[in-house]
Amino acid sequence: MRRQSMRRWLLLQFILIVILPSLLIFLVSSLISVRAAMDQQVRSTSLILEEIRQNIDTKLKFLQQMTVQFYLNDAAMAELLSSTPVGECRWIQSQLDSYVNSNPYIQNAYLYTDRGIIESGHGITNMDEVNESVQGRLAGLEGRISWHFVGTVKSLFGMEQNGIFGSRHIRKDMKPVATLHLGLREAIFFGDFFSSVQTDERQPIVVCNPDGVVIASTGRSYPPGSRLFLGQTLEEIRRGPQPYAYRTDVGEQLVLTTASTESGWVIATFFSRRKILDDIRPIWVLFYAAIPLFAIFLFSLSIVLTRRFSRPLSDLSATLASVGSDLREIPVDTSETREVQMLSESYNAMTRRIRDLMQKVRQREKERRRAHLQTLQLQLTPHFLYNALDTIGWLARMNGQENIRDITRALVAFLKEVSAIDSGFITLGRELDLLSDFAVIQRYRYTDFELALEVPEELRGLYVHKMMLVNLMENSVTHGFRDHREGNAITVRAERTNSRLVIHFADNGAGFDPAELKRARGTPSASIGLRNTRKRIKLYHGPGSGLKIDSAVGAGCRIVISIPVMREPPE
Repeated sequence: MRRQSMRRWLLLQFILIVILPSLLIFLVSSLISVRAAMDQQVRSTSLILEEIRQNIDTKLKFLQQMTVQFYLNDAAMAELLSSTPVGECRWIQSQLDSYVNSNPYIQNAYLYTDRGIIESGHGITNMDEVNESVQGRLAGLEGRISWHFVGTVKSLFGMEQNGIFGSRHIRKDMKPVATLHLGLREAIFFGDFFSSVQTDERQPIVVCNPDGVVIASTGRSYPPGSRLFLGQTLEEIRRGPQPYAYRTDVGEQLVLTTASTESGWVIATFFSRRKILDDIRPIWVLFYAAIPLFAIFLFSLSIVLTRRFSRPLSDLSATLASVGSDLREIPVDTSETREVQMLSESYNAMTRRIRDLMQKVRQREKERRRAHLQTLQLQLTPHFLYNALDTIGWLARMNGQENIRDITRALVAFLKEVSAIDSGFITLGRELDLLSDFAVIQRYRYTDFELALEVPEELRGLYVHKMMLVNLMENSVTHGFRDHREGNAITVRAERTNSRLVIHFADNGAGFDPAELKRARGTPSASIGLRNTRKRIKLYHGPGSGLKIDSAVGAGCRIVISIPVMREPPE
């Protein structure tokens, strides 16, 4: 009778705890999946539009800064303000030629003056009309550039193309003395953005001016010169909630928009709710079909399990009662059956003591490892920091150098990872990013070298010791490349062998005698980075893991690191 009671109790508990919640989760998940699919589509599309907007603004800002060169060309400005015939203005012609020849995005350049027109590049037949149409707009811009779409233009060779111009007044004493026009190569300018975007005819990406006239698009549905949103104004859509929903003859459409801050152009894309539902419909149908099958399976499993384990539980409870009779410290719900009460009392009494002991051991080991790891990291951080800051101070004295921005970016990214001192582990992918940033710093600090990363994508998510490869690179740069010869290179290659991650680190530097390394091991003269890396691997993984070093004088250095595969960082 007691065994039957336990069987019924187990069956009821299994139904209430497993079957009913599982069915409820199935139903709720099916509803959430639709909303999640919509949200994911909106998020991913918004990121694409924002990236395209930033790229467009960056290019337009660069082209606008190019036009300032005209003011800096004293000879060209002198010719502009003189009475020299336009055919003899060689400095102005040279400046226009430099715009066209030095930038792949510029197709032609025009300068309209009172004395005539000076041009460079591929000319168009109706440029006078373009110049007249933009004068009213430029009058209120106080010398700033205006990017505008003029529709289809015809070249002097008779070929038609889309006309996109950047125009500005060249001013003297706050008054315009000439008008500069830069014509864009539309296919090249927008091709950089669209070539990397995966779209189809049902979800084109469109760039249009503030009036809704299409400038460029990824598909054939909206050719340049056509107008978007015939039923709604573009300003209404820009002010509305994103994504903006509107009805068409094929159902509800959603549109996402963002605007360029440099030109006022609007970047938009479309997708339909029906298309998203059609994409997930097979999964949804399979989902609902699996619900009754899953319910039958769980119910059958509950019957089998209750019959299978009711007898062993009764026998096991009697056995455990004698073991844990003097260790009953955990209270048990009196509403449970007597057998389960006895089993719970015995099991909880034993596991509580074991859990307490294991927790103390783990805590002590964790604190010991953390303290040791922090000590090792603190040895390294100032060394890197001072060298990098010294390099930035040297570069800051050289005005107008782009390398200052590169090394500053690398240093910021590097210090963000290094400052996370509580974390002793990092994914291999992030470690490689950290290595690349450190390479930027070391190239300016010591000598130039190539860094080759031959690491499969599937291994980049595995965890390794933080700054493990950075320490090896520092050793290669400061010792292996000390003679500053040309052709220096570092190669990092990774592979998985069974349950171990093997990383090959090699340089073609000066190398060293392995016998000298053995004699210097454990002494202050030995490499701190190499010694600390070896200690950290031994500390966490035992004697079976570590570094294998192969080198010879004049033959570079090769280091093989072998550690267990870690999909999660150890505690």
